[in-house]
Amino acid sequence: MQIIENLFAKSFWYPLARCALAAVFIYSGIDKLVHFDAATAEVAGFGFQPASLFAALTVASQLLGAALLIAGGRAAILGALLLAAFTAAVTVLVHRFWLLDGIDQVRTASTFLEHVGLVGGFLLLAHHQARLSRGAPAA
Repeated sequence: MQIIENLFAKSFWYPLARCALAAVFIYSGIDKLVHFDAATAEVAGFGFQPASLFAALTVASQLLGAALLIAGGRAAILGALLLAAFTAAVTVLVHRFWLLDGIDQVRTASTFLEHVGLVGGFLLLAHHQARLSRGAPAA
């Protein structure tokens, strides 16, 4: 166990974890920006109007949150909280597995729970960074 603790005490893990959490939001934000018409159609398909405004807010949330997360320090707290709030909102509003049946319900519930896990990761990261920023142990 000591070997594992020593390995994960290395300082490179924390920035790597922040980048890993940000990766999907960077990709999605850039893809939606480059294909903004498709992003707007996707948002409209979920019933959000005005769709172009919600698509723009999605892109801004994803790219700003990811950039803050990667920046580290106190900015990472804001980025983690922004991405946690964004992901929680999208999860509840879009992945409504309780309205579905059969295999669609199973797939959507799985996606819902994966997103809940991301929210948990963002909250842990915000907590960890807040403790580091105050000079407290990261426990």
